[in-house]
Amino acid sequence: MQHAQTAITPCALTTLSTSATSSLKRKDSSPPASPTASNNAAKRIKTEHVDASSPTVESPFSTEIQACLPRPFHVPAAHLTLVADADLHKSPLWTSVSDATYCGASVIAKQISAPTDAKVREVNRVARMCMSLHHPNIVPFYGVSSDTTSVSFITEKPERGSLANALANDTNTLSVLERLCILLDVARGMQYLHNKSVPVLHRDLRAANINLSDNLTAKITNFEFSGQLGRDKTLIGTPAWAAPEILRGEPNYSEKVDVYSFAMLMVETMNCVAPYAEQAHKPPKELLNEIATRSYRPRILDRKPWPRTVLHLLEECSFNDASARPAFSAIVPRLEAIVAALALTPE
Repeated sequence: MQHAQTAITPCALTTLSTSATSSLKRKDSSPPASPTASNNAAKRIKTEHVDASSPTVESPFSTEIQACLPRPFHVPAAHLTLVADADLHKSPLWTSVSDATYCGASVIAKQISAPTDAKVREVNRVARMCMSLHHPNIVPFYGVSSDTTSVSFITEKPERGSLANALANDTNTLSVLERLCILLDVARGMQYLHNKSVPVLHRDLRAANINLSDNLTAKITNFEFSGQLGRDKTLIGTPAWAAPEILRGEPNYSEKVDVYSFAMLMVETMNCVAPYAEQAHKPPKELLNEIATRSYRPRILDRKPWPRTVLHLLEECSFNDASARPAFSAIVPRLEAIVAALALTPE
């Protein structure tokens, strides 16, 4: 088994400290974690107030968006500069995803060209939700910009792109310890979402929706499919990562659908390919039926590098019975223990 040195992964160091554990217990009302020096420009984006008298290009949908967002989150369109297409996942809501700059900071701008009223309402919904999310493992939301032809949804730019891109890059292979640290970060972010006063379900948890910073801190992004538990039970997500109860069309599912998707993210992170990639020859409808009704699950292509504790956790998170899957409040300490033990193991 190959092991990475403790020094190369901040996750391993924070796992061993009590301060890292206590930071997980922050209540929803707690202020956001202090940004690093490299995020000073980004911090300015989140706190800048726009003078109501400033000249801006108005349109019916920009007026609606500005009405629902506090002024610090409205970004004047003239101050946003698109640079190039971004190599990131684009959900059906967006026309394009671009690298951009605002006040000297590099950002990501997800755009809708010629938006309909329905899409404007959807942007409003996602913006309202993202405004309430403040956690080190959630991608920061900076604001919404609009002009007469488009709406832009602005978030932090990931220094190392998405986890999906990192896993596909054979020239920069992530170690077992680094991949477990990434999974721990995701579990911490999901614990925060599920522990809110009204739990937030992500419902599309996969490597394409996990961004990586320079030091490999993982941050959950793309909340277009998210919803609040008890208020929104639409049947959405990406089939290969979706829980069996969603595939069966059951309307009354719980936050445990995210736990199942986390299991598929574990498979994806361990195999460096999408779940069920080894079943590409099988008709999708047949495969999804086997997942939904016969408890069929993807296999780990190489089990040798992975501790048995990781394989056991993966199995539990993918149980067909949603109530038997562990909550993220139980997953986090288990992953912390696994990471701590692996970090202290000689290479």
